Amino acid sequence: MRRAIRTACNPHVVTISKLQYIRERTASADRRSRGFEHLYDPAVDENDGEPLRPCRKEPCASMCTVLSRRALVSLRVPAAVLAAVLVLPGPPAAAVEPSGPPGPVLSQLAELEQGLEDRRRLHDLLEEVPEHTPQTRPTLVPRKDGALYPSLFDTHDIVAYYGNPRSNRMGVLGEQPLPETARLIERRAAEYAELSRNDGRGVLPGFHLVYATVFPDGEFGRLPAAVVTEWIEYALDRDLLVILDHQIGRHSVRRAIEQMLPYLRYPNVHLAIDPEWATDVPGQEVGGVHAEEVNTAQQMIQEYLIEHDLSGRRVLVVHQFHYRMIEDAHLVRSDFERVDVVHNMDGFGPPGLKLHTWNYLLQFDNLPLKGFKLFYPKSWRAGGFDKPLMTPAEVLNLTPRPVFIQYQ
Repeated sequence: MRRAIRTACNPHVVTISKLQYIRERTASADRRSRGFEHLYDPAVDENDGEPLRPCRKEPCASMCTVLSRRALVSLRVPAAVLAAVLVLPGPPAAAVEPSGPPGPVLSQLAELEQGLEDRRRLHDLLEEVPEHTPQTRPTLVPRKDGALYPSLFDTHDIVAYYGNPRSNRMGVLGEQPLPETARLIERRAAEYAELSRNDGRGVLPGFHLVYATVFPDGEFGRLPAAVVTEWIEYALDRDLLVILDHQIGRHSVRRAIEQMLPYLRYPNVHLAIDPEWATDVPGQEVGGVHAEEVNTAQQMIQEYLIEHDLSGRRVLVVHQFHYRMIEDAHLVRSDFERVDVVHNMDGFGPPGLKLHTWNYLLQFDNLPLKGFKLFYPKSWRAGGFDKPLMTPAEVLNLTPRPVFIQYQ
């Protein structure tokens, strides 16, 4: 296969083979350090691969081709190569103004192409189910002096295991039976509780369920109501939280939230949206939502709690590892009386790369509650996980300290 690619240093269109491109780009670490720094440029990406300005490197390497992420995926460059060329070496870049595109951040495009076949197989196990209204099980929400609706995060952190109960390829929750999963997350949460003892903070363990899984055509399948309620009620009996996560696909954030709202009748249920998959073509590009859609989601949650006379505050987790995932993120509100929005760093890789993405998210101080996601190594895949995995102590030593910690 051959493809015409325009270089930054030469305005003429040149044709190079896929194999030649990969060989040139992975020839040596020295060449990578000289030429790869400007391979990825957000300004270029916005123009679908056509450079908006000449190369700024002097002297320029002979193969400093500027490509968009979309072009790289269309070339079907292997995951390892994508990881090498789409992430800058060296220390994290300085924060930029929220209104502009950031410097390169940790890319998960390699992961977007992985697991699509698993999603196709999973399609048969998921179903479009009628809206389900669970039975209300009242519980007292702890009150804090001076606060009508205190936050869980006033006194506690959340540590959750992520996954789809019907797939052993989408996270921890589908890798063993429910009782064993509960024991594992309780054990992991206890490690964080021990480290937090001197800080006077408790730790709440939880299940983070992928409630709606997106498929390659942008449609999604939801977990059957019986499966969702089984996990919620089991968690409720063990004082565990449940976060229901919707991958949105080609549909609206409003529709995604509407489908999960009835489960808020359970006092231990909270919600999440994953903008990575909010696109017509999952697996081909990173999706995204606008800040106003996140605000609408919070408004919907708050209105539902008021309408149904449900007590306390609820959490809305919003994942991000790339600037496209939340457009105008500096406009997301965090002042809803009944909702705590958590800005969750969702990116895999070695600690240095994760911290690069973490530092990018920190510029959005309008979202003070931050989350941090970790990816367990898997023997069945070559990449798409953290290596090495950060320890609980390392996670808690981040500044600011994350209040929501998630494992996949």
